[in-house]
Amino acid sequence: MLMMRILRYTFLISFLALISSGLVSADAAHSAVNKSRQSSIEKSFQSEESGDHESEYKDYLAPDEIKALGKVHPRKHLKRSRISKAKPKAEPERKLIALTFDDGPHQNYTPQLLRILKERNVKATFFVVGVMAERYPYLIRAEFRSGHTIGNHTYHHPKLSEMAPMEISHEINTCGDAIERITGIKPRYFRPSGGNYNGEVVSIVKSLGYKMVLWTLNSEDIANLGVTRIVSRIEQRSSNGGIILLHDGVEQTIAALPSIIDVLRSRGYEFVTIDELLGK
Repeated sequence: MLMMRILRYTFLISFLALISSGLVSADAAHSAVNKSRQSSIEKSFQSEESGDHESEYKDYLAPDEIKALGKVHPRKHLKRSRISKAKPKAEPERKLIALTFDDGPHQNYTPQLLRILKERNVKATFFVVGVMAERYPYLIRAEFRSGHTIGNHTYHHPKLSEMAPMEISHEINTCGDAIERITGIKPRYFRPSGGNYNGEVVSIVKSLGYKMVLWTLNSEDIANLGVTRIVSRIEQRSSNGGIILLHDGVEQTIAALPSIIDVLRSRGYEFVTIDELLGK
């Protein structure tokens, strides 16, 4: 994207100028430029500028703390009664469906997701990892200000079923606190990392005031199926009141998202957030 290139060159020039002047140290200059960069990127989300947006996939490195901890088949964990105390609303006169994105935010991918959703006037739900939210708070604010729902997805993305109760509570509370500091609002929905949970996790989630939300359809976008198969899988398996699991930080998800939206719309689906689907 042209604007991002201009910003990048501006930050580099500013960084070199600060160091060469001798007025500040290299560390201080880097910190100042980084803050300026985040502020400029955040402002770009509020602008109405349109045009082609270049992807920067080659610059992306997935942080170790959010790597998937083994494959989890959703059918082993999915029971409608455990998704939430409030059941999805399958209104006869409306075909409702919710897109949900896990494991973000990511510096290069999340902005692309937000642009696609904005261009197609779709509201979604982002289940974010606390450590990533603190790393890129301006992306959380961008999601929130765009009308998307922000959910809790633990702080470090651990396997909760193998943790002690106090550790489980800490993971959930720390992520919730991070989201609240950034948005000013405590999240109401929780999704366990990897869809992994047991009775202890369910009890703790409820005691902390969250509604636990899983999914009715796993896109398997992290399995490198290819764009065509991801879109086809979602088209064939979607149903009224459905919750679709996707991931923030996956190249194929970015490529497939426009087609996913277009195909489901052509079949009469209306995209809603988890708030709207389950009832506030």
